[in-house]
Amino acid sequence: MELIQMQAKIAITTLATMVGLATTAVGCGGMSAYARSTMELEKKVSHDLEDIARSVHCVRVSATYEADNENALLKLKKTERKGHGTAFAFAADEQTTYLLTAAHVVEVEEHWTHWLFGSFTLASKSVKLVDNRFDNKEDDDVSVEVFATYPGVDLAVLRAKKKLHVSHAYKTVDSGKLHVAEAAYIVGYPRAVASFVSVGTIGNVKGVPHYNENDLPCLVMVDAEISPGNSGSPLFVRRGDELYFAGMMRGAMAQVSFGIGNACIEGRLPRVGTKTTGPGGLEGSAK
Repeated sequence: MELIQMQAKIAITTLATMVGLATTAVGCGGMSAYARSTMELEKKVSHDLEDIARSVHCVRVSATYEADNENALLKLKKTERKGHGTAFAFAADEQTTYLLTAAHVVEVEEHWTHWLFGSFTLASKSVKLVDNRFDNKEDDDVSVEVFATYPGVDLAVLRAKKKLHVSHAYKTVDSGKLHVAEAAYIVGYPRAVASFVSVGTIGNVKGVPHYNENDLPCLVMVDAEISPGNSGSPLFVRRGDELYFAGMMRGAMAQVSFGIGNACIEGRLPRVGTKTTGPGGLEGSAK
């Protein structure tokens, strides 16, 4: 009888080993090596996304206008308009940080007309990094200037005279080498409410037939929901346990989000005199 029980234990232990269960006793299964490695992989990706999120900021653009039409039905001397988007810190030196965003985020109208209050002309403009749209405390805002713009690809580079966190928890990939159904992550500020990671897949890398490519250069289409405020959000794809910068988001239509592929970004980054201090990132491309 004891021999039969021993043979049964050996058979069960052997079977458990074959299916990947690291058993310590009959009937008690531990975590398999595969499960442990998968858990570590997920932890690394999660940690890298958290580090990247520290380099992603909410941008507020404030424009003040003065009335210049005396024939308006109602008089209004001044008015202010505010807009929000996302910016991604990609390079820094001891005193300066450079950030990517969409050009339309920081563009404002020089003139505009209201049917009741008449016409207005831009008097002043400010661009700042803030906590979110509800942030009314200005003491910790970070003022930035528009360092360079590339309207043809809806790209702008901002410069902050302050050292901010620049993540190196990612590598880069040419958007021309993306694959449909790759896991995609968008890190930004939807509705300018809070830092948020949207998860989806690459849906299209071939562009839109019969459409002017100049309007959508280096187009990447992503099956991930984004909102106003996500413009300028960095796009990453995942391969194994590594994240790769693949582009920057511009806008969305229903569930389909549109981005500018990295092929139209890296070559336009200014020479900001930086050096790569980590295993990855765009900083090395900005030397």
